[in-house]
Amino acid sequence: MSDLIFILGISAFVSLLITVLTGMRIIKVKHNIHKRLGLLTLLLASSHGGVIVYLQYFY
Repeated sequence: MSDLIFILGISAFVSLLITVLTGMRIIKVKHNIHKRLGLLTLLLASSHGGVIVYLQYFY
């Protein structure tokens, strides 16, 4: 289970980094793709946090 937490954490961080870089226009993409990257980041970070909360309090 700790492998899942690690993978979700790294994926969320990389997604956040790419989202920030597209927002600063260092990586140039259409606004629609930037919005989707933001939603992906939110999904990954929420999944990462949800797994941690589940393991901490309910497992």
